[in-house]
Amino acid sequence: MTAEIPGGYTLWAKKVFQSPIYKKHPLYFKAFFWLVGNAAFTDGYAFKGRVLKRGQLITTYANFADALAYCFNRAVIKPSLKEIRIMLSWLESEGMITVEPLIDGTSPDWGRPSDLTRAYVGLLITVINYETYQDVNLYKGNDWGRPSSAQGQIRNECINNDLN
Repeated sequence: MTAEIPGGYTLWAKKVFQSPIYKKHPLYFKAFFWLVGNAAFTDGYAFKGRVLKRGQLITTYANFADALAYCFNRAVIKPSLKEIRIMLSWLESEGMITVEPLIDGTSPDWGRPSDLTRAYVGLLITVINYETYQDVNLYKGNDWGRPSSAQGQIRNECINNDLN
């Protein structure tokens, strides 16, 4: 019996290897992978006083940069704010996500115009088609009459039969 893996799971289609994101810099895929993996998986998840829908998450530029950081030659490389904005803009232009800045208007105005008192508190990111990506029923392939435990072995068996 195999041990359960805590923390849930995300699904990925093999089609991603032919998608435009796979041809971009690896940080683009890592960014999208992180967004899908950290999005709310059910409606009604409350975070920072907001109720999220399935496929949404709240983050900040700094938190996103930390998540995309990697080590190279003993140095931690973290994407800049400009790089993050470019990545998010590209993901949005490809129809993969929507980005909405979260503004908190509760700061005292101290005599300033109201538009100057609003404070940035983060980003509300919605993964478009999250339902489609994470619906396990959409990933069922053709089993050719075999039990599901052998489905992943079909290609290997065909190759081995061709060699004999």
